[in-house]
Amino acid sequence: MELPLEILIALGGGGASVIVAWGIAQQKLTSISSALLDIEKRLRALDNRVDKTEGATELLQNKLAVLASMSSPESLERKNREIASILKDIEFLRKQWGAK
Repeated sequence: MELPLEILIALGGGGASVIVAWGIAQQKLTSISSALLDIEKRLRALDNRVDKTEGATELLQNKLAVLASMSSPESLERKNREIASILKDIEFLRKQWGAK
């Protein structure tokens, strides 16, 4: 059984097309794979930057909360009372010892 030349040429052309398509597909997959690796690298870098920023933000919020509690009206009022009490004690001691 012999195949006509036209069929052999058609089969050869089809086989060549499949081989070329396979090569192109492999090249595209390699390109996509390298692009994904680059994207993953950039995403990790962004994630690290976000983590650092969140840490710094949390630290600033804690510092702000401490400053807010230190300058709260209740705290200032208590400190002013303590200062007034100390000044009265100093005045009493000055009078008691005759100093001015």
